[in-house]
Amino acid sequence: MKNTTRIFAMLLFISFSTFSQTNIQWTGINSSDMSDSENWLTMDGSLVINPIDNNLIINNESSYMVDLGEYDPILSFFIELMINFGFLPNTEIIDNILIGTTGILNSPILNSNISVNSIVVNNTAGLEISPSGKLSIDGNLTNNTIVDIKSDVSGTGSLIVKGDIILDDESSTDRFRVERWFNTNGETKSHWHLVSAPTNNEHARIFKGHFLNYYKENTGEFKGVTSLNYEIKAGDGYVAKLDFNNDDGVSNMENPIVFKENKPNFGNIQIDLIEGIGNTYFDLPTNFNLIGNPYTSNLDWVAMWNDPSNKSEAEATMYYYVDDGSSQGDRNGWKTYNASTHLGDGDGTISTAQAFGVILNQSSGKTARVTPNQLSFKSDFQVHGEGNTFSKKGKTLENYFELNTSSNNLTDKIYFRFNENTSDAYDTNNDAYKLSSFGKTPTPYFVSSDNKKLAICEMPQSESVDIGFNMDTDEEVTFTLSNVYDFDEIILEDKVLNSFTDLIQESYRFQHNSENDETGRFTLHFKKETLSEVEESVGMKVYSSNNEIFIKANKTLTNVIVNIFNTNGQLVLSRSYSSLNDVQLTTDLSNGVYLVDISSNQNKFTTRVSIKH
Repeated sequence: MKNTTRIFAMLLFISFSTFSQTNIQWTGINSSDMSDSENWLTMDGSLVINPIDNNLIINNESSYMVDLGEYDPILSFFIELMINFGFLPNTEIIDNILIGTTGILNSPILNSNISVNSIVVNNTAGLEISPSGKLSIDGNLTNNTIVDIKSDVSGTGSLIVKGDIILDDESSTDRFRVERWFNTNGETKSHWHLVSAPTNNEHARIFKGHFLNYYKENTGEFKGVTSLNYEIKAGDGYVAKLDFNNDDGVSNMENPIVFKENKPNFGNIQIDLIEGIGNTYFDLPTNFNLIGNPYTSNLDWVAMWNDPSNKSEAEATMYYYVDDGSSQGDRNGWKTYNASTHLGDGDGTISTAQAFGVILNQSSGKTARVTPNQLSFKSDFQVHGEGNTFSKKGKTLENYFELNTSSNNLTDKIYFRFNENTSDAYDTNNDAYKLSSFGKTPTPYFVSSDNKKLAICEMPQSESVDIGFNMDTDEEVTFTLSNVYDFDEIILEDKVLNSFTDLIQESYRFQHNSENDETGRFTLHFKKETLSEVEESVGMKVYSSNNEIFIKANKTLTNVIVNIFNTNGQLVLSRSYSSLNDVQLTTDLSNGVYLVDISSNQNKFTTRVSIKH
């Protein structure tokens, strides 16, 4: 029967003409590819048509119509015999027009990006949106069977519905399956994720076997959800500790979390922002609120915050947490993106089922007791891919750089820019807080004049800015710069080692002790002077030429010890002097970077030199 149907499909007159909002039916004759024009016919079965911008109907059967007058009469006779002998049920020939119905050969799967006017899903197998599929519906989606949105390590399928989502039974469940893959890179141990529900009427039971928490803004506490019937509300954010231990019978780490209680959230959704007290463990600031993307697509934070209904309600920065279980160089911990300056991590889009933090705008003049601040989610903010198209290579990045840290094969980053329209204190819509991450993430931050820890720092032009650092483990940490614009030299001062390094020229490594408070340890200097001049201003100048190291002091030092270490911390050369003012050390050191440590009765000084023969 399949081959017979395919013969008829070959007889169809194929046209790719554009019809505005034409009702068309799925046949699946050519393949399961939903975007393939040859899988769609007009309702009378006479014309192949492209699904884009049309009304799509997916039934278990499709109609076809073939004008047999265009073909050899022998074929017409052969087909009539097949009808008479019952080989072609639901088929007849009228005025030499073959009319009939046939079961669909392949159920539709979307692997690409298409936009249609409306869809009605009636077939038993339903409609599948693959991890690479992106479906936009300008009108209504009517689902009488199942719509399955897939997710795997490569991505998550995306659905945007601008109209209504209609079920034949509005109380039914399992009509939509919305998957969300949380990457573990093969690790079964628990990892924290910020999550939200893309479907309505959802409950905590979808996280059975894991640990689900909600954030109480007014007390600054994370509370565990103890009932599987706890409602996960659209637009709210939650913290899930996902335990993919195969031995406990709960979940397989190769399977996604599946939301399937009712139907996807769509249209406008509003949530209240609470006047909170913050959280000291994560350094969550006052009025931090945990909310979530309520849609089955990405959410564009830039478009959302810039909407007139939202701009006065929340500060410009959104905060999200990344923990994919990786130990192979991926960044994790708290990330930020500022919708006003377009600085920060990522592109300002928030994934399906992803929660994120925002800060209630204290300058809005509202209070939670009278007229609460509200954020509005709108379908206009939904996007399939990247939302913000701002290029970090644009001219707006004058006087800009990024400071990177790396340790334990993990990295982090903070962002700096001179902006004469800001202050050196925390500015609501220009700066962003740096939130504390778990464990081994090497977390740097800028320190504002009002002692705020910042991930994004904009300030008027100045000579320096202080940097802090924290990490829960004792490891070597490396500082480097990237995307440097309009800075000739950026000199890192390490106050503990009394060293100065031009980060534009070389990276800086130091040994972190988790018991130490590194808040006041580092300063970045922006003076338009050389590294040697900075060293000279603190009473010491150290430089190298070939295999020789030169040490010059502004005044005579007494009881001097000069120790030289390699990058592994091994002592490779040591000299003692009863007094020192100007000395030249000839070494047999191989090419590389070395730490020169000078101690005396007068001071202690440490810097780096490069030996190049």
